[in-house]
Amino acid sequence: MNILEDKSLRFHGVGHNILKYISILQNGILTKIDSVKSELYSKNYGGYNQNNMISMAISPSVFGTYKHGAYGVFISDGIGFVLKDCQGIRSSTTNHHSGFDDEEFHIGSIPVSKITGIILNKGLSQSKVTDLQLFKGMGSGFVDSTCDVIIKYLQKNGIEDINIEEINNILNKKNTLDSQGLDFLDKMKREEMLIAELNSIIVNYLEKYFKQVLGKDDISIMEIIEHYNDRRLPIYDELGILINHIEINPNSAVKNALNSGVITTDVLNVVNQQTKDERNEGNGEKEKFE
Repeated sequence: MNILEDKSLRFHGVGHNILKYISILQNGILTKIDSVKSELYSKNYGGYNQNNMISMAISPSVFGTYKHGAYGVFISDGIGFVLKDCQGIRSSTTNHHSGFDDEEFHIGSIPVSKITGIILNKGLSQSKVTDLQLFKGMGSGFVDSTCDVIIKYLQKNGIEDINIEEINNILNKKNTLDSQGLDFLDKMKREEMLIAELNSIIVNYLEKYFKQVLGKDDISIMEIIEHYNDRRLPIYDELGILINHIEINPNSAVKNALNSGVITTDVLNVVNQQTKDERNEGNGEKEKFE
């Protein structure tokens, strides 16, 4: 079954913020009130949810929001989570309607136990760390705080050669654009250029960090996703098709399981075939996504 066809499930996205992905696997999805529980907490935009709420998207199969709405905008092109038993309040029924008919607000933080799967954009899965767009879709006012969270985490975990002055200079240029009397479009263009410049610097430090963690130079986003996926949650692409991470990345954990008899090559072959069948079924359904 395509995971997106289950109308009881909810979804939450973190864009390309790979560190936020790690934090959520460890701490759950935290509200602003509970943010002290994680050193990696950050927000991408102001949103309409309150300090004690989490924004979620209902299944895109309900309104066809595969490429628009909350699912299409905030989940389908990055990293997200599948949530079970997380009913929320439809934003359109509140005074905080976001304009997305498929958005709901969950009251309180969402525990790890309710995270039952991972959504990973297929194109992003085989990209490199330096391809990440950390600030994509992020409100300009949240770039500074997110940058600060990332830098502090990297410094704490062995990346000590970060050029703070260079980063602060870019942030200062961004934050003084309002005082330069620029027209709106010119201001937006310059802001985008500065944020892109900042992103290119930060992702290089991130790449250095993950090379250190995984002990290798050539690393895909999929490998990082799997490395921190201790619960072995199923991973789906943005169309809801299961990605067979066993087949894509036969790492030592799978080899050990085979060697110890926990799984057999026959079982592995069945899993691989099932995944291929699901992909073929998914290819037949692509017209409704395009």
